[in-house]
Amino acid sequence: PLEWIINTPSHHRVHHGANKWCLDKNYAGVFIIWDRMFGTFEPERKGEKIAYGLVDQPQSNNVIWLQFFYLVEVFRKAASKSTIGDVLRALFYGPGWCPGSPRLGDPDSFPDATASRIKYNPKLPLWEQVYVTLHFLIVLIVQQVLTLQLMSFSWLTVLVYIVFILASVGIIGAMYDGWWWAPLAEAARCAAYVVYARATPVTALPLLDTVLLTYFAVSTLVWASESLTLLGLTEKTAKLQ
Repeated sequence: PLEWIINTPSHHRVHHGANKWCLDKNYAGVFIIWDRMFGTFEPERKGEKIAYGLVDQPQSNNVIWLQFFYLVEVFRKAASKSTIGDVLRALFYGPGWCPGSPRLGDPDSFPDATASRIKYNPKLPLWEQVYVTLHFLIVLIVQQVLTLQLMSFSWLTVLVYIVFILASVGIIGAMYDGWWWAPLAEAARCAAYVVYARATPVTALPLLDTVLLTYFAVSTLVWASESLTLLGLTEKTAKLQ
């Protein structure tokens, strides 16, 4: 009986499925009655495996990009329409909508995902995996410092910490994805940390601050060297072309 009112794990599994029958279903956070009322409810089907993810599965580990990539696609879709009505429908109707289709799109026109999907799992060299892991742990330390000291920090300091955290996780993801600009961005991120940390203690623990400052200084040199190599190769390629 609760499944008629509450959004259960079974209902929510359907929401995250990429199978045709799962698309645009079970949006509820708590009460599934809203989906039942507005026609977006779909029960889990026994005997059918759910392929979790999106129809067009984004091939990225960049958590910042993953938050915004679909908004980019929506605006591209809207920009391709020729009438104001279709532009608004592209923005506010279901993701599968196209001119002439129902509000949520025509499921029969969507590609059908299968449960055996190839996992996006790019590999980094061992040294880079260790490097990324260490820097991710540092991000967790910085986040913890921000949480504990939030009320005593100025708004500008809070902003600096937030930008650093977001930039860090974004660049780490870009490194995993092999984006060409990742070494340049990482060199800039590490250099920015060095500049800030030389003027202001980050953790208020002198020994830890010294270790982090040294580590970021070395990281800056490493990625600056990588960036110079990258720019040199890019310039040579441009000349050859």
